[in-house]
Amino acid sequence: MVKTSYSWMKNFDFMKLMRFMGPGFLMGIAYLDPGNLQSDIQSGIIAQYK
Repeated sequence: MVKTSYSWMKNFDFMKLMRFMGPGFLMGIAYLDPGNLQSDIQSGIIAQYK
């Protein structure tokens, strides 16, 4: 029987992961579909995203 340790999960911060993953995910989609990046930027301007 193998004992598995999940001690790394105690210090895992999902929100920190999302802060780093968000811009990378957006750029990954922009690479595949440049029109999607343009629509994201325009919707951010309309909604006054800051």
